[in-house]
Amino acid sequence: MNRGKTIQSVERACDILEAVACENEIGVTELSKKLGLHVATVHNLIRTLTVRNYLTNAGGRYRLGPAISALSSQWVAMSLPSLLRPYAEDIARKTGEAAVATILTGSRAEMIVTITGTQDITFQFRQKIWADPLCLATGRILVAFQPGAVRDEFVRRHMPDGAANDAQQWSFKDWSRELDRIAAEGEALIRRTGLNVESSFAAVVRGVGKQSVIAALGVSCPNFRLTKEHFACLRQAVKEASRQATQLFQRKDDRDISVGTIKYERKKTDHEHKINECRN
Repeated sequence: MNRGKTIQSVERACDILEAVACENEIGVTELSKKLGLHVATVHNLIRTLTVRNYLTNAGGRYRLGPAISALSSQWVAMSLPSLLRPYAEDIARKTGEAAVATILTGSRAEMIVTITGTQDITFQFRQKIWADPLCLATGRILVAFQPGAVRDEFVRRHMPDGAANDAQQWSFKDWSRELDRIAAEGEALIRRTGLNVESSFAAVVRGVGKQSVIAALGVSCPNFRLTKEHFACLRQAVKEASRQATQLFQRKDDRDISVGTIKYERKKTDHEHKINECRN
């Protein structure tokens, strides 16, 4: 793709940052082979990025540094909600149910976008910050993609309070199996019992790295309306929205992002009729 005139050294520095993000930790020689650049070129760029705290050096292995985190936190606060809102709105429009976009901030789950459903009786998101992310379907998605030791700590903190109001009381091994499944499939379901409660379904929004997760999109539905057919519609709408959002965040060219958004808007109307048939 022709991106117009670019600065080669900046392109290479960006390639290095993206490669480090994909591998989580990598050495200079590996980066050189991966990017097809001379070792000396990679070393010089890495040295500059390390001095500016965009990378950190641990025994010759490089990871993303605190400057990346600082920029990321600003992006999350200022840009991420507006980028994810159209996808959550699309879920609510297609299903009639309440939709949400959730991220992890430290050890807490934060709902950065909440959309009220269009049904006469709909679930209300009264709480935006959750100290225990495992109480949420979106939170379980986010925890499942954490490194093993971090994920285990979330489970240990959660277990004294039961299993997020689920019918079963899960053991640590049960939770490990469930989070492994969620990480493999990229989706999570909390199916609570009783007609006067809600059930929730969520799917992952991925970034560019192997384990990189931007957020989770989800939907909550009162159980009295959760038929097999309606759940199929909920799942389809959330999966499609998360797929489209993932495509947005994995694009490298700003023009690609706008084109992807336009394509997404066009696809909505073609798909919406099938979803509405399930609701009616």
